[in-house]
Amino acid sequence: MVFPPAVALGAGLLLCCSAGALLAQPAAVHEQESDPPVRPYAVTEQREPCADYEPLRRPWFGDTHVHTAWSFDASSQDTRNKPADAYAFARGAPMGIQPYDDQDRPQREIQIDRPLDFTAITDHSEFMGEMRLCTTPGASGYWHPVCIAHRWLPQYSFATFGAYGMAGKKRWGFCGEDNATCFAAARDTWRDIQDA
Repeated sequence: MVFPPAVALGAGLLLCCSAGALLAQPAAVHEQESDPPVRPYAVTEQREPCADYEPLRRPWFGDTHVHTAWSFDASSQDTRNKPADAYAFARGAPMGIQPYDDQDRPQREIQIDRPLDFTAITDHSEFMGEMRLCTTPGASGYWHPVCIAHRWLPQYSFATFGAYGMAGKKRWGFCGEDNATCFAAARDTWRDIQDA
């Protein structure tokens, strides 16, 4: 079917105007975006909104399971870095790691390419005092046979500490009467973690 030119022109103009109105629609919707964003969860309290709120959230990258030399499992792998070292590493500083030479210098160094957004030191509380006493020269347990073995054969001490201490629920003799020496060392270690 052939339409007269006036009808075809009118239909074309109508179509163009309709399309123009449809294309203009998103601009009007965009102007309304200044309204408070709809949150994908229920708001349970009234407070001032965050200055940098983003409805789709923002991903953060970090680590909430960091162990240092104060954890017996990490120490049994010859980890010697303390909490302050771990936090410095998380901020981008290089960190020396095992193996160590005869002068206790690390033979490898690692470094992340960008700082983490968050980090948490989560050393195990079990044997925290013992690790401090076994690895700190001059400490009361430093020359105890199990501590010497821990320093020289750390890979075997995981089973030793695990079997004797965790399964048997016993402390080593260097912990003192009522285990007071190991508990005091654990308190000092806990303070180190908090201060880091």
